[in-house]
Amino acid sequence: MSDGSPMRRRVLVVEDDDDIRASVEQCLEDGDFDAFGVANGEAALAWLEEHDLPALIVLTERLRLDPSIDVLLSRLGCRFIGPGGAVATAAVAELAGSLRAHDALVLFPEGGDWTPTRQRLAVARLRRKGLHVQAERAEQMVHVLPPRPAGTVAALAAAPTADVVVFGHTGHEHLQDLQSIWAALPLRRELAVLWWREPSTGVPSGEQEITEWLFDLWHRIDSWVGEQGDLAEVSAPAADRMHHEATG
Repeated sequence: MSDGSPMRRRVLVVEDDDDIRASVEQCLEDGDFDAFGVANGEAALAWLEEHDLPALIVLTERLRLDPSIDVLLSRLGCRFIGPGGAVATAAVAELAGSLRAHDALVLFPEGGDWTPTRQRLAVARLRRKGLHVQAERAEQMVHVLPPRPAGTVAALAAAPTADVVVFGHTGHEHLQDLQSIWAALPLRRELAVLWWREPSTGVPSGEQEITEWLFDLWHRIDSWVGEQGDLAEVSAPAADRMHHEATG
């Protein structure tokens, strides 16, 4: 959809992590986009050969290591954004400032899936920076990593009238390595999703205010993930019995 047009705009999502790709696709579909997901650069090029150019292509920065992807998509005006730093923050701000009606910018403020090691490193990083209040709040979150606010602050400053849609999912975060994936087969736990809209009139301005607001949102998501885990634990025995009866 563009500038009041009834046609849905198409977005190509290139991401090798299945859960992240599915989450981004779902978020875009809910925002009245037609999202198409592929897992790698080769599949993206094949898709582009068979379809008209989409309104936007979202992909991870590491795909720029593929020369064909780099040359082709850079010519098309696509943006490769790395995992942090001033350059990445400036790129986010530029993208946010160029948004038109019905456009969407997808950010992952936490930067990755939760693992015990990543949480410990995130808390330690906050303490090294002297952000002790944020570090204490991060320690309280046992399902999600603490948000890194720089990209969100930059985006909101560049697009102050934009609404914010908060999106979360849970169900497969226990699959942290090949051993845990193998032990969980066949996969029977459903993927649960949560999203809500924060109108621009309720979104704060200022780095400190936005940071506190982000941490409040992430605490809400953390609590929701915990609730879903409790429900899954209650229903798991019944699911296991059904599986045993079906295969026994």
